Amino acid sequence: MKVFFNKLPLPIAGVALALAALGNLLKLWQLPVVANCLASLASVIIVLIVLKCVISFEAVKADFKNPLVVAVTPTFTMCLLILATYLVAIEGLQTFAQLLWLGAIVLQVGLMVYFTYWFVFPWQLTNVYPSWFVLYIGIGVIAITSPAFYPTIGHVFLWIGLALYVVLLPLVLTRVYFATTMPEPTMPLIGIITAPASLCLAGYLTISEGNQNWLAYVLLALAQLLYVFVLVQLPKILRLPFYPSYAALTFPFVISATACMMSYHYLVTYPWLKNIAMIETAIACVMVGYVLVRYVLFLATAVKRVK
Repeated sequence: MKVFFNKLPLPIAGVALALAALGNLLKLWQLPVVANCLASLASVIIVLIVLKCVISFEAVKADFKNPLVVAVTPTFTMCLLILATYLVAIEGLQTFAQLLWLGAIVLQVGLMVYFTYWFVFPWQLTNVYPSWFVLYIGIGVIAITSPAFYPTIGHVFLWIGLALYVVLLPLVLTRVYFATTMPEPTMPLIGIITAPASLCLAGYLTISEGNQNWLAYVLLALAQLLYVFVLVQLPKILRLPFYPSYAALTFPFVISATACMMSYHYLVTYPWLKNIAMIETAIACVMVGYVLVRYVLFLATAVKRVK
């Protein structure tokens, strides 16, 4: 059993996040039963990660010395934030869900502080990776989930996330495409580039209750542009061997489809936008399913080799 938890990569939290978020996306398509099943599967992965932290504590400590791993650990807290929205709808679990949501925020901020203190300085552009978006813009999930808990908190974190995105976007694009070549195991992280604009858009549409203004349209245009930008690179990325960083190819596609579908509901009810959302939803389902299967095969092979 300990062998399994030693081999379980912390980045698998990104798959759990994608499953929970995909459930929310499918709710927009009137598929609540499937959504609940996906949330349950995400919960199983979250429990496994918690058990890893207990059973393989030394391995987790070692992971927290690796900036590439630490940068994606907020996917764990982001998943908790989304799962809390499932739990709050269950009679008798409202208080637990509220505490889980608040606790996830505290942990998320703690991870941001930890990473900034240990890994951002001394500053080097080559240390910047798309995973920094997860760490600093992932707080956008707080805005998306806040209506079920404390909307004011969501407002605050949305604007912080937007400000950080303005700073990080040029840095990340410069690092990835104009600085030194990224190591092969980190190449799947390019998928994350499509997430922040969509995450900010979904958060903004949530807290603004669909009020139309220039910011929403700018975010929608940017989100779709970056989505296509990443999509055309996807075939090349998928030809790489499997790495735990493949988890970066899940949630970004889910949140892109979610933001597109929300834009159809809140901004412009053009049929073509719904069609785009439908295509993006299908791609998100395929990518989440594909990466989940690859993770299962990876873990099965890793454990078998040890035995």
